[in-house]
Amino acid sequence: MKKAKQVPITLHSPLMGAINQVYRDHCADTLSVKKEVKTKYLSDDFLELFQLMKDEDVIWNKLGTLLPDCPKDLQLPFKRREQGFPTSIVLTSSGMVDKGNVLTILKDVLIDEQAIILLTGYQSPDSNGYLLQHLGEFTGDDAYNKRVIMNDGKSLRLADIRCRIIDIGPYYSGHADQSQLVDYATMPTRENNRTVFLLHGSEDARNALKDAIEQKSSGRRIVLPTDTRQWYRLATGGKVELDSLEAVALDACECDGAKMLKLSQSGITVQKSDDGILLNFSLHLDNQNASEILTLLAGLLNKEN
Repeated sequence: MKKAKQVPITLHSPLMGAINQVYRDHCADTLSVKKEVKTKYLSDDFLELFQLMKDEDVIWNKLGTLLPDCPKDLQLPFKRREQGFPTSIVLTSSGMVDKGNVLTILKDVLIDEQAIILLTGYQSPDSNGYLLQHLGEFTGDDAYNKRVIMNDGKSLRLADIRCRIIDIGPYYSGHADQSQLVDYATMPTRENNRTVFLLHGSEDARNALKDAIEQKSSGRRIVLPTDTRQWYRLATGGKVELDSLEAVALDACECDGAKMLKLSQSGITVQKSDDGILLNFSLHLDNQNASEILTLLAGLLNKEN
């Protein structure tokens, strides 16, 4: 590493930058434990691993390098190259290259013959990431008709992409494969009547995973939610009751001269007026939860009185 070429690295993730700021602000906080200074949020193993002295200034300065901020100027890597830096590494979220901060710089990267995009994970079919991952397979009309969609509705034909695409997902991705997911869902320590919900992935992938789990553990109930209007009531013991709610329209009515909207469906009533919204609903609780809520309400009422 001492002989490695020094390359500027830019982290493009506002969320990670915000989280890192929290760590930088508070991880160096110390307290006295049996007359010995200890950090509140860092273990002794962490301090030893990064060779940090138990000194607030030393820790804070080191955390500044371990936990970098995210620059507000997302064009910084390209400006650096214009200023003489021959190489720059940009780490950013991708969301199958369909979402995330990568879209902000995608238009500058795709047409750059000197740029390289490293795909680090699975790319679902029909996503930007999938098109880039299989770029060499699209020829003829496909290369001119298929497009990578960027910010503000702009797009670029696959035939116009000039950067190199390298897929390192098989070596770098942290996603579990099917066999690992099946092993997790069918662990012997889990009850045989446990229900498994498969939420993410294409229909083909979810059905294949469902079949694999059922083959290894016939006692599992596998649910593949498809309707966004479905509600799942999870009771104790792993039992599931499924209710399907049908869409209903809001009816306008006049009530004492006030304009109101009223909706009644499955015990839920919503009334909207110029003053606000009134929501009435029924809620089934077991004896223990009902007792706790009543005690809480009684305490609040006594406090108000």
